[in-house]
Amino acid sequence: MRLRSSKSLWAVGGLAAFVLTAGVAGWYGVAHPMRVAARAYEDGRWGAAIRIGLSYLETHPKSTQARLVVARSYMPLGRLEEAEQQFAQAEELGRDGNQARARVLTRLNRLQKAADLYERLCEAWPDDPQCIQQWAASLISLNKFDQAIQLGERLAGVRTARSACS
Repeated sequence: MRLRSSKSLWAVGGLAAFVLTAGVAGWYGVAHPMRVAARAYEDGRWGAAIRIGLSYLETHPKSTQARLVVARSYMPLGRLEEAEQQFAQAEELGRDGNQARARVLTRLNRLQKAADLYERLCEAWPDDPQCIQQWAASLISLNKFDQAIQLGERLAGVRTARSACS
C-alpha cells in the first residue's frame, strides 16, 4: 500500500512542477514581452519580434527598447522606411541604435542626414575608428572629399595611437 501512495505522491509532485513551470513561462512572456521580442530578434525571427514589439508599443508608445527591436527587425527584411519611422519616433537611441539608423539612412539615400548623424556620433565617441570611417564614407558619397580626407588623417592618428597602446 505504501508503494501506491509513493507513486501517487510522485505523480502529484510532477504535475505540480509542470504546472508551476508552465505558469512561470507564461508569466515571463506576459510580464516581459520585450525580452521575448529581443530573443526573437536574436534568433532571426524578425516577424515575431515586430509583432511583439508593435503590440507592446500599443500600450507603451514611448518604449525606446520596443522601437529599437522593431526597427532592427525591419532592417533585414528590407523594410527600411518602416525601420526609419521607428528610429525617428524613439526618444534616445544610444550609440548602437544611432549607428543602425545611420546605416538605414544611407541605404535610403538620405546621405546628408546620415552624415550629420555620423558626425554627432563621432563627436560623442571621437576615438571610434568605425564611426570615423563611416562618417568619411558618407562624406565621399556627398562629394565632400576634403572633409573625408581630413577624417582619413584623423582615422590614421586614432589607429596609430591604438597600436602604440597595445
